[in-house]
Amino acid sequence: MGRSESQEDAKAGVARVSWIARLAGSPWFWVAAALAMIVIPMKRALFTRLPPILPVVGTVPEFTLIDQSGRRFGSDDLRGRVWLGVAFSPSGPDGRAIGEKVKRIQHRAHQLGKAFHIACITSNPEGDAPLDLDAFVRGEHGSPRMWTFLTGDAADVDRLIAGATDGPTGRGLPGEPAWLVDGTMHVRARYDLREADIVETVLRDVGNLVNRG
Repeated sequence: MGRSESQEDAKAGVARVSWIARLAGSPWFWVAAALAMIVIPMKRALFTRLPPILPVVGTVPEFTLIDQSGRRFGSDDLRGRVWLGVAFSPSGPDGRAIGEKVKRIQHRAHQLGKAFHIACITSNPEGDAPLDLDAFVRGEHGSPRMWTFLTGDAADVDRLIAGATDGPTGRGLPGEPAWLVDGTMHVRARYDLREADIVETVLRDVGNLVNRG
């Protein structure tokens, strides 16, 4: 009885192998497999709910300042890209803590390449020279391709920060203001970088804007 069952099992195994071989040898099998590889990811993309698009909450004024290398840098260099503006002073009491968060944002968003940029603006233009800003960015392992630190005339700095944050004045705003801007210079979100989980929030919003083009 045992031998008979073993023979039957062997025959069933041969039949299964033969069926699989015939299936794999059919061109229609490979056509169906190729279609499945295309349709399943497409179906997932179509039925995956995207997060709500970020509303426009303001507009960044045109500006031209000086970056950490002493070159002129402004809104024309950022147009067409998603960018994060951050107003703080490296020499301020929260300078290192904010710099650490900016470094984390840069590190985790590096794969976005030219689609995303970080533009920090010193809130102490009288005290922070370009060389100071350059030393700070280097100390935080900042990439010149992704991270620019700006200074300039105090009135120009005030006008930019006030316009981006919708504040009554530029410096002296509560917290460490930051703002996310789309490629048309519209502000889509504002942040206080002192908040504990703010890095995750910023990265989520950056992905939202970049993925929507």
